[in-house]
Amino acid sequence: MKILISYKTILFALLFIGNIVKSQNKIDDSKLFNLWEFKKIDFSNYTYIYKRLENFDKRTSSIRFKRNGKSFAHLIKRGCGTGIIEDIQNNTLKFENVTGTWKKTSDTMITIKTLENGTLDGTFIILKLTDDELILRRNIKWNKK
Repeated sequence: MKILISYKTILFALLFIGNIVKSQNKIDDSKLFNLWEFKKIDFSNYTYIYKRLENFDKRTSSIRFKRNGKSFAHLIKRGCGTGIIEDIQNNTLKFENVTGTWKKTSDTMITIKTLENGTLDGTFIILKLTDDELILRRNIKWNKK
């Protein structure tokens, strides 16, 4: 018994599947407009993991994305690497408030620019965005020689 499938059927199926996959990659912007507490970074793939924070806490590193394209971050104050290690061990980290801007550059990417500090500057791929979790991967372009 032969099964005949027309090229139109195959094309329709591929387009349908492609639209499903594409729609799953779109990010719901409204979930981004929250206060996010930095939890950890995975240096193997430059992934930043944030959890939703209900209220600002001056003892944690956090970022807030506003609807108007402004951002506010509460980041660890830049300094000497060994000094930061000592501050972590002694639980005496110092934080600074950093303002900046952000914009969505595609369905799954954002670019952040800060006016001070610079540690968050760059383009990030939004890997996960739920009501309680934000996972960003720094988009790094390697120069080929």
